[in-house]
Amino acid sequence: MTTFDQSLPIGDRIRIAYQAARARSGAWDACDKKFAALNGRLGAIQGELGSGLPGAARQALERQRVDLLEDAEEFFVRVRDADERDLACALRPPSPRSPLLSVDFPGMLLAELERGGISVEVRGSRLAVSPAKSLTASQRDRLFQFKKEIIAEIERRRDVEVF
Repeated sequence: MTTFDQSLPIGDRIRIAYQAARARSGAWDACDKKFAALNGRLGAIQGELGSGLPGAARQALERQRVDLLEDAEEFFVRVRDADERDLACALRPPSPRSPLLSVDFPGMLLAELERGGISVEVRGSRLAVSPAKSLTASQRDRLFQFKKEIIAEIERRRDVEVF
């Protein structure tokens, strides 16, 4: 995956990734819709922030803004860097989370990947998967859909010492 200079503001990184993702054959419509929705939601958040919210509500809205920006960057980078065979999968919005989802789903997915000889590491706010070519489309979808839960599981495992 191509990376950017992380010292760039996230808005610039999103714009660069959006332009590169939009240039992919068949991706412009989904990218334009995502970019328009992002700008609309950011405008609404900015309006709410300007209305003088109390501290806790303001912090929650700021967190929502950061999450929105990080999710957008992740989407555009995923589309930009997807192999041709995985582009349709990268363009698809994640499936809604099932209420029947196992509490230990991240642990189960990590175990499945480990059995297949695939390692997953946390690098900043991203997951590094090696060898990525060994992932199935289903595994790739689940990694994108449950990234935050998987990162939390990996961090939890780091906190446990076995003697």
